[in-house]
Amino acid sequence: MTRSLRNAGEGSDDLNVWPIFTDLLANAFLILTTFLVIVLLLPLLQGNDETKRQGPPPIITLPESESFRFSSGSAQLSPAFQASLRKTLIPQIEQLINDYDIDVVELIGHTDGQPNPGTGNLDTLINRSPASRLVPGSNADLGLMRSLAVVQYLQQVQKKDKKFQGVQFRAYSAGSLFLPSGKPAPASNANQPERRRIEIRFTRLGQQQTLGQ
Repeated sequence: MTRSLRNAGEGSDDLNVWPIFTDLLANAFLILTTFLVIVLLLPLLQGNDETKRQGPPPIITLPESESFRFSSGSAQLSPAFQASLRKTLIPQIEQLINDYDIDVVELIGHTDGQPNPGTGNLDTLINRSPASRLVPGSNADLGLMRSLAVVQYLQQVQKKDKKFQGVQFRAYSAGSLFLPSGKPAPASNANQPERRRIEIRFTRLGQQQTLGQ
């Protein structure tokens, strides 16, 4: 009789594996859930490129207007120009830098075809003077002076307000070569305010390669 009870108890112990099995299932479910949460949140926590917008970023144009107007032949930023940059342009640049993981912002100055005679001083002063003190010798000079004026202003904001960290600003000039549509401009000496503008393009640095080496 005692042996029968003992055998029954041993059989009961052998069958009592369900609590262990359910504990294992619960632990496995907890581990799997934690893993899935980490996989889903990791791109957000790391700022992964998958969270960035796909495709090329837009091109911003500063047309000649009351808000973005230079005096004739000048690259001086007026107080109204600077206020418009702070209110309108800077927040938009910050948003695009973040959305597209940008580290280079290129500003390209465009002019109309009116002749710009005179002796310029860019060759001697461009690397050591504010753009407002430069004198253009051509429309190519004037376009560069104006894009440089905006670049220098953005660099001041970058340094003073700790914005655009890690971003490079570069000034270029297209002179009177292109229409706002991007097509080559016909030869014309006319006063065409719609052609006078600054284009802002956003890009990322790639690995530098030198052909022939």
